[in-house]
Amino acid sequence: MRLDFVRRALTLFSMMIWLTMPVSAQYTLTQSNSDRHDDDDDRNKVVITRVTYDTVLNRITITGEKFRGSNGNRVPSVLLGRQHLNTVGPVTQTTIVAQLPLNLVSGTHLLTVSNGNGESQYYAMDITTGINGQTGATGATGATGAAGATGQAGATGATGAAGATGQAGATGATGATGATGA
Repeated sequence: MRLDFVRRALTLFSMMIWLTMPVSAQYTLTQSNSDRHDDDDDRNKVVITRVTYDTVLNRITITGEKFRGSNGNRVPSVLLGRQHLNTVGPVTQTTIVAQLPLNLVSGTHLLTVSNGNGESQYYAMDITTGINGQTGATGATGATGAAGATGQAGATGATGAAGATGQAGATGATGATGATGA
């Protein structure tokens, strides 16, 4: 029982991180695999290991184990809260694609995959859908990085246009008297 609480807490924390991702792409939520098999009896248990939310097609891809039961013959049900979700395409032991409702309210929802009535025949976890939260405050400016290496000298530029004529200079000193002519 305590392990289920820890799983849900880790999942909720992961979903809060997931909520900060941009909306226009595909998102992935991954649950830790470290506690997936608590003992030998859990080898046949339905497990969700990852949920991918495609905002363009408004569907989720659920990845995990034993979705069709230990013998592979069961047909799983997918619920979001109390609403049954339609599956898209074939359901395998490890993958289910489910269409989300068009009127889905942004927030955290309980996702359940079940292929029977027993404790090992369902798995439930919280997922979060919707738009990003508010933008956080701008962080402090980081330290100035080191100067880069000096680049190679560029080619000599073209000769520029002639400048304007300057002002007349001052009168120069009187020169020496020249020799008398013959």
